[in-house]
Amino acid sequence: MLDVVEVESTVPQAERFVCNLVEAPFTILCCSPLPSATDPSKVEKRPVKLASDVYEELWQFTTLTSNRMGRFFLSAALLAYGIGEDFLALTVVGLLFLPYHHMLAAGLGAAIREWHLLAQGLVSMLLSTAPIVLAAVSVTLCTEPPIGWQELSAPLLGLAFATVLGLAAGHSATDGERKRRLVRLPSWRKLIGLAVTAHLAVYPVWFGLKLIFGFDDGDKGLARLLSFVTSVSSFTTATGVTFAVMSMRGNGTRCT
Repeated sequence: MLDVVEVESTVPQAERFVCNLVEAPFTILCCSPLPSATDPSKVEKRPVKLASDVYEELWQFTTLTSNRMGRFFLSAALLAYGIGEDFLALTVVGLLFLPYHHMLAAGLGAAIREWHLLAQGLVSMLLSTAPIVLAAVSVTLCTEPPIGWQELSAPLLGLAFATVLGLAAGHSATDGERKRRLVRLPSWRKLIGLAVTAHLAVYPVWFGLKLIFGFDDGDKGLARLLSFVTSVSSFTTATGVTFAVMSMRGNGTRCT
């Protein structure tokens, strides 16, 4: 026999309800919470996703499979060829399918003190960077030096960009507003993802190309490595701060 409980509530009330019931010995199916029908003052202008929903989504996207790793490799190969030959169209296409969810997962894991998700995000970030570098090394067999596109940010500028993008990405990950059926607009979440990958993925590709082509005196390899590390760190920190400000709690997820 199955018991079904339907709750119409605001997001904060629904989250407290789920967190209180998560240890119960039965399955809980939580659908999208609705604004209160009895008190119009409790209607939320911009609904926020439940922490458990964000957790589940990020855990899924940071679970690496052979298909995902192959997609990362092929996308990075297109990106590397576009950067090496200064071919803008291929550069944009390659950026569309590269990941950035692992840093969101690390930020959420730190914010809600869910160390399994934090570790999952960090491991996913390291493992997904490897095929990007490897793809860039492979592309050097089809191209010749020098690298056509080298517009990489300075360390301080990259840190500022990554912080702003981290705040935007964290906010978009918690945005529970439903899409309107009659309006066909590109998801701003996808546009943020494209901006993040455009800012961060070019660094491992550049290093992969330079490993074979060789580093010149004016390449500033250490400065660009520092830019990559500070950008990833500031992006992850900004997302964690955003999740904390948006009241993402780990009461339910830490019990699962």
